[in-house]
Amino acid sequence: MSHVAVVRAREVRLKSPRPRNVHADDQVIGETAQTVAVQPGALKVLVDPRL
Repeated sequence: MSHVAVVRAREVRLKSPRPRNVHADDQVIGETAQTVAVQPGALKVLVDPRL
């Protein structure tokens, strides 16, 4: 998967030059910018690094 970055973090800020939908559990939960926080080791997130 050449367009995927693997990052370990407790909190991640999602932002993009233009608004993009943010999905969780197959549902749109908002648009960028969003801050996502998880319990350590509880979640893997796939993100296109071109965004």
